[in-house]
Amino acid sequence: MTTTIPAEKDGAIARSIAADCVVLLRNQNQQLPLNAKAIHSIALIGPYAGAAHTGGGGSSAVTPLYTVAPIDGLKKHLAADVKIAYDEGKIPAAAAATAKSADVVLLMVGNKDREGRDRSDLSLPDKQDELVSAVQRNAQMSPILESSFAGYKHRKLLAPQVGREPSIPIPLTQ
Repeated sequence: MTTTIPAEKDGAIARSIAADCVVLLRNQNQQLPLNAKAIHSIALIGPYAGAAHTGGGGSSAVTPLYTVAPIDGLKKHLAADVKIAYDEGKIPAAAAATAKSADVVLLMVGNKDREGRDRSDLSLPDKQDELVSAVQRNAQMSPILESSFAGYKHRKLLAPQVGREPSIPIPLTQ
């Protein structure tokens, strides 16, 4: 017997659970939660900011029912007059300039690891460490970092966190 997956209903439950699990690693100068009414521009920067990324390789490679690009998730939850600038982060100096002109920076970096392979260090690939440093030096406020490995619905979680208190800090990240 074939049954239809209730994607909308299950998705709403997944978003609710994920929103309750958002973890704040550091809240420098009490920047979070953001005040949605005070945001006029957002810089969405990084190689993981252009599309939904659903995992790495091997057993973490999944094909979701649907995905949400970060920019689409933001547009759905922010006022129409909020300007969203996107930079894929390939040229750190250009990304830094984009960051400098925005009220808020969402910096989305990561890698596509997989099991069965060791890493020699924890550096990010493709000069992403340099990107993070350049953006941090030029942003009006400390950038909000977003990891790349969080499941296909997590992009919709970016915008609703504006004005929401994140969960308690944890000592480790993935």
